[in-house]
Amino acid sequence: MFEWQAVQIEQTASTLAFWLGKTHEDRLEWKPTTESGHGRSAYDVIAECVGVNYGIAATLKGGESGLDGSEEKKGFASVADAQQQLIASAKALADAVRGLDESALTKTYKLPFGDFPGSMMISIPLGNMSYHGGQINYIQCLYGDYEFYFPQG
Repeated sequence: MFEWQAVQIEQTASTLAFWLGKTHEDRLEWKPTTESGHGRSAYDVIAECVGVNYGIAATLKGGESGLDGSEEKKGFASVADAQQQLIASAKALADAVRGLDESALTKTYKLPFGDFPGSMMISIPLGNMSYHGGQINYIQCLYGDYEFYFPQG
């Protein structure tokens, strides 16, 4: 089960990285305007995913998560840099998941936004990356790119 979840984490990060690569270069830092003024760019959501992946990996290994809401503040030098950092963070998380045993599923872990059982801790990043994949696809739609992109293989 841990291996299956680890593979899902890595595959979801790979798909998210692929979608990021399909985003027009001039829209990677674009923040769509919202009524609340809290639009987020494609780079913002990737930075959050990188931070969450590393933070939960650290927590699962018994350390402090480091999740403090500043995950969006990380900058990227290029699309390739953002993709590489996302993939590396997913690998670190997947390796942490692979290192767990059955007792980790019922253990309680502390995050800044609550206490969670291990069974949820290994699911949160997967859902987070999937959610943000939808945001990146929506950003593409907002600037007029309605093409359906999905990685082959």
